[in-house]
Amino acid sequence: MENLVCDSCRSVFDYSGPAYKYAQYVIDNLPCEKVCDCEALRTTQFSPEPIACEENIVSCTCLPQHWDAAAQKLTHMAAENAFTQGLSVTRMKFAQGGMESVMKSCKGFTNKPKKNESPLGVATFTAGSARAIKLISGERGYFVFDTARAKSVAHGDVIATKYFGDFANLPTVDRLHRTILQTALTICMTHVRH
Repeated sequence: MENLVCDSCRSVFDYSGPAYKYAQYVIDNLPCEKVCDCEALRTTQFSPEPIACEENIVSCTCLPQHWDAAAQKLTHMAAENAFTQGLSVTRMKFAQGGMESVMKSCKGFTNKPKKNESPLGVATFTAGSARAIKLISGERGYFVFDTARAKSVAHGDVIATKYFGDFANLPTVDRLHRTILQTALTICMTHVRH
């Protein structure tokens, strides 16, 4: 299969450091000297193809942090992982078993009684809607990468371009900008409950 990123870029996606630093590591180390367009290329040998803008992608949601019960809508926290470990998404085009299988997987993944988290459902959106979000400066707010794995060829990651790390440790202005970016992505999402 062709259109694979170069070895230098592949090593960036093979990151093995602390999960909460993954998003910043990816942005800090791309593009490579060859200037690969990693969104338009396969980042692993397991990938069937790069993620197209029109592709439907899905992320898991959980209670209590991803849902505003009073407003009956997702909170900006549904996009939080894009600033730390990368917001894992499933490419519906390649999801074996379709939405039913994705929902079942999300139930298992988001059930964390020790953290008082419980499954809520999934958030669906297109890769292009995330890619179209801009910072106030006009720069890209998010990248959407194909990050297929041996056991999950449908895996991808939405990664923010700025305002990384622990929200509480960011300067006040950066926290505001990050919340705006998170809200912009959440507005693009359609929520499907279990």
